[in-house]
Amino acid sequence: MITPDPSLATTSAEGTDRSKPGLLPRLISAAWFATAACIPVISFLLIFAGSSQRGSEDTSLSLLWIFGEIPIVSAACFGFTLGSAIVDPFKDLVLWRAVGNGILIACLSYVVFMTSYVFILVLNNRGDPGFMSYVIVAMIIVSLLLAGWLIVLAGALGGWSLWRFARRPQVREVLVNAPRVTTRTSNAMVAAAAALAMINCVIGGVLFSMQAPKY
Repeated sequence: MITPDPSLATTSAEGTDRSKPGLLPRLISAAWFATAACIPVISFLLIFAGSSQRGSEDTSLSLLWIFGEIPIVSAACFGFTLGSAIVDPFKDLVLWRAVGNGILIACLSYVVFMTSYVFILVLNNRGDPGFMSYVIVAMIIVSLLLAGWLIVLAGALGGWSLWRFARRPQVREVLVNAPRVTTRTSNAMVAAAAALAMINCVIGGVLFSMQAPKY
């Protein structure tokens, strides 16, 4: 077992503060939680794929972007920003906290997805606003009942498996030797991930507005 020197996590050879994980652990975490997000996403698409067959290919593309692309990219972005703590070799993160971190990432991804979808429905609503509010509330309740447990399970599984993966001797050695970044660079990475998630949601909204019927 490799025991990293904590002093290496705070200073570089030039004496510059580099206390934050660099690009490599963030990309590993992003890919890991994006893969975990595929579990509820694919399950949802398989269950409700039949209803979408009645629509056109364009409409199916917009729905696939909203129900597939947005939650997966959101999970990757939250994994990039929050999940990096799980693979940071200079943080002694216990297993239960890694699992909790994974559940938090999954829940935040669901919140981003549902908020985006509700916002898109509201913008495209041309009918009774009161009826649309009932539809939105019912949709949120049904989605939580059908997929809420699966979202939590996928997040917990992602956090647990990533924690075990990052503590393999070979992986830990790579992570210990991976370049670290300053707080300013870390904040820039977080801002870039947030911008990517926002752009992804906007694209989904544009596709839905162009291709779906008005409600």
